[in-house]
Amino acid sequence: MVTSQEDHKISALRHRQNWTSEEKNTLIELQKKYGSNWKLISQKYFQSRTILALQNKLYRLRTGESIIDRLARKEKNWTLEEDEELQLAVKKHLIHGKINWKSIFLTGCFPKRSASSLKSRYHGVLAEPKRGPWTKNEDEQVRNLVQTHGKKWTKISHILQRPPKLIRQKYIRYLAPGSKMGYWTSEEFKILAEKAGQCNENWEEIQELIPGRPLEFIKKNYYNSPKVQRKFNSGKWNNIEIHDLSEAVKRFGRNLQKISEAVPTRSPQQCYEKMRQKTSLKYRRESVFLEL
Repeated sequence: MVTSQEDHKISALRHRQNWTSEEKNTLIELQKKYGSNWKLISQKYFQSRTILALQNKLYRLRTGESIIDRLARKEKNWTLEEDEELQLAVKKHLIHGKINWKSIFLTGCFPKRSASSLKSRYHGVLAEPKRGPWTKNEDEQVRNLVQTHGKKWTKISHILQRPPKLIRQKYIRYLAPGSKMGYWTSEEFKILAEKAGQCNENWEEIQELIPGRPLEFIKKNYYNSPKVQRKFNSGKWNNIEIHDLSEAVKRFGRNLQKISEAVPTRSPQQCYEKMRQKTSLKYRRESVFLEL
């Protein structure tokens, strides 16, 4: 009798079988026919192959290397030809306001790029998103579009020509129904300090006690505010703290979490804000772009 463990070994061996010329040709034709419906292709035509194996083989057939090999190699600066090719690919794979990045990646036209880097390059550089102050008209548009499309930030981004991340932040922080703007009151800080421990950091429950405040701001104040975390100092930094911060930056680079651990009397947010100031420490400019 074959055990489940032996079944697993047999299945693994089948996945590792060499590809025949017929299988390769079939895979190419099926991808042209069904596009990125890998689940259908795997279940109906390649039961002995995983979806990842199919994607990897198709990528290797088109580029001469595997996806894993590609990801192991460091990406270089984008060329003008790549930017033009990416813009054409986006137009081709834009369906109902949504871009299929996996399909663009699997075309093999960008052997030096991952799907996430394609997406970042397009939205961050090529799409030329609008930045700067928001107008009242844009605020109203965001409210209406969220009511119509839900919180589909990428889709809304194509309409407003603003980065999806900024649209999400704008809505959650300022435009969502019941959002409360402005400085926190002493009462709100008191509720947060008292209830966070009692509710075992159940943020949805805590949010109900502080109506109108976005969840991300509640968490941010809980972990960073000296009014909540009494272990953190407030006000002017002393010489010891400045020295510790300077040494931590030299040692840990851009890792804000480790930097804040090296300065236990200050929160991660306080360290971040201190490093942004133009002080006599004269940090390199890029050091202010830290990883939270």
